[in-house]
Amino acid sequence: MTNARPAFGGIGQRHVDPRTGEILSAGIALESLDTRNVRSVRSQVLAPQLGAHAHDASCEFAELAGEQLAYALELLDVRGEIDPASPEAQKWVEDYVRQVTLHEVGHALGLRHNFRASRAYTEEQLSDPQFTAANGTTASAMGTCRST
Repeated sequence: MTNARPAFGGIGQRHVDPRTGEILSAGIALESLDTRNVRSVRSQVLAPQLGAHAHDASCEFAELAGEQLAYALELLDVRGEIDPASPEAQKWVEDYVRQVTLHEVGHALGLRHNFRASRAYTEEQLSDPQFTAANGTTASAMGTCRST
């Protein structure tokens, strides 16, 4: 979706039969301006208006992931370690879109945030680049969202 003033980064919605719990329909929506803004690799990347999901008013996953990506790309650009127009920078953005999509599909399927899975690994494991390259940094796509 493209909106002049994005109200969210991503939404995973579903319609459920209250009698059986059967998911009757489900879908996700991603705000395209988020990706375009993140791709620009500047500190003003994500608009502060990014807000709540319809299914969970406190989920800020897309916004926070976008802020982390923007910070990382800005830092690498300033250090001269990445060209903002390079395929490598594009891969970072594509990975962000993939991560947000996976999280929102989880919500569309009825998954809730799994905060325990966010801390499945020790600090030592998370500090080991070989370990994180092989295992990632969290045990669940749903465990990485901060709720307030």
